[in-house]
Amino acid sequence: MALTILIVEDNEDDQRLYHRAFRTTGHSLVMALSAAEGLARAAEVRPDLILLDFNLLDMDGLGFLDNFTDRGVAPIPVIM
Repeated sequence: MALTILIVEDNEDDQRLYHRAFRTTGHSLVMALSAAEGLARAAEVRPDLILLDFNLLDMDGLGFLDNFTDRGVAPIPVIM
């Protein structure tokens, strides 16, 4: 079963690493370069899993989780 995975990562080198790591898995990757973009993308695509960087430029990972849960969306597993 292919998953949709949202990767919230502000480092483009790390984003490329994720692409290489997941390229043969069949999973769909959705990238976000900031917490704000990640929150918008999560609402838009409803991913099966979120891989979240803790030290984002516009918000830390805990702030992202607070904002994410305040939006009342169904629980989505997050790995930080």
